[in-house]
Amino acid sequence: MSEQSKDKSWEFPSAYTILFVLLILVAGLTHIMPAGYYDYRDENGQIISAQAMSEMSADERNSLGDIQPIAGTFTKVERSGQLLYIPMAVVKGFYDSIEVAVFVLFLGGFLGVIARTRAIDVGITNLMENMKNRMYRLIAVLMLIFSLGGISYGMGEETIAFYPILLPIMVAAGFDVMAAAAVILLGAGVGVLTSVLNPFATGIASDLAGVSLTDGMGLRLLQWAIFMPFTIFYVIRYAKKVMKNKALSVTADLNESINKEILSNHQSQVEKLTNRQRVVLVLFVITFVIMVFSLLPLRDWNPDWDWLTLDWYFTEIAALFFMASIIVGLVAGLKESEIGDSFANGAKDVLGVVFVLVLSRGLKIVMQDGMIMDSILSFAETTVTGLPKILYINMIYWLHILMSIFIPSTSGLAGVSMPIMAPLAELAGVSRSLVITAYQSASGLVNLFSPTGGILMGALMLAKIPYDRYIKFALNYLIIIFLATTVLLTMAVMLNIG
Repeated sequence: MSEQSKDKSWEFPSAYTILFVLLILVAGLTHIMPAGYYDYRDENGQIISAQAMSEMSADERNSLGDIQPIAGTFTKVERSGQLLYIPMAVVKGFYDSIEVAVFVLFLGGFLGVIARTRAIDVGITNLMENMKNRMYRLIAVLMLIFSLGGISYGMGEETIAFYPILLPIMVAAGFDVMAAAAVILLGAGVGVLTSVLNPFATGIASDLAGVSLTDGMGLRLLQWAIFMPFTIFYVIRYAKKVMKNKALSVTADLNESINKEILSNHQSQVEKLTNRQRVVLVLFVITFVIMVFSLLPLRDWNPDWDWLTLDWYFTEIAALFFMASIIVGLVAGLKESEIGDSFANGAKDVLGVVFVLVLSRGLKIVMQDGMIMDSILSFAETTVTGLPKILYINMIYWLHILMSIFIPSTSGLAGVSMPIMAPLAELAGVSRSLVITAYQSASGLVNLFSPTGGILMGALMLAKIPYDRYIKFALNYLIIIFLATTVLLTMAVMLNIG
């Protein structure tokens, strides 16, 4: 095969292409499938008939709030083909998702300003340098930091910058490159897998499923509290084993050449953390603490805490990130133009997520306006009727694992699955928030082993680790996490939590 042929080899379509093709297919189905609606029950217990639903405009249906389909009440209505309305569906998708889209852009802008100050990069580099003689403690601390980034804002691509910093330090201390890479890869990975408040996974999925970002947060926090210590234990156990016997390294035959290449590029001089950067790090933490606090349903936990409840959502949190960006920029001593440019560059970095969100919402609009969403639910209802809840939630988990292999984008996967999976869960007697937990657990797990994931393959390339050697290292970990998630979802159904 020629080099030119190799360059033109087939690549799996992007999330945009997958969603747009689905948009066309679903629009075509509106001309073929029988249209219809379920009877719905609103928040006050009132019944809205299928006929009444069919006579409402899209805006009227959207204004109904949290409504739940009533199993066994599907009624057919006249079709409304949507094939010619695809462009309008995309535009309407942007309008309908504007609140979430602005939030994502402003969060990206905030992260762009933070990146411009280099506070996180320099801070972690200094931490590594200061703790290089206490390596096992350093492994635990770094994994915890990367994991917190994963649960709060889906820290993924941002971790790539830390491999050239951490790998030489750990290799010079006598560890193999696999242990060094695992600190970042599994540390951030387990955070993204649990995604307690990750706006790019949990946030988008919650919006598409019609539930609050905090719904199911307790279960996800429990999941992280269990998985995080185990992940740290797994990496440290491997690191100690290899430190005692180098032959047990999964890259034993490659370590000499790998270590030589990694250490040859190591810069021994460490940039000192400035006072301005220290303040930026404090502001960074405070901003996310305020975000988490603003989302807590304190009133639901205790009526006496009503005065503490902020009732914030995407709009208010977007404003928080906007103001924090300005304050961070001023504290860091950035010029007005530098603050604006870094904010714009950060927003540009997450623009792809916004497009995925828009296409996802357009897909939902086509199904709603074409009145086939309930038709699809009706077909699926016949499949899940009589199915035990425990089996149902685990089937959802397994199905999302399969889908994640082909759709590695967490936001793209949410766009494809949530419009159908979330309401279907109610027909099966399972909460929508538990379906979101199953979705993000599956997506996070797959992104730790699938070669379709850009972050994983990029990390292995930087660490010079062959893919098969990584799988040899991580296989037991992945199996245990898979089984633990299955048990967690099963217990959640049995105890009616999450």
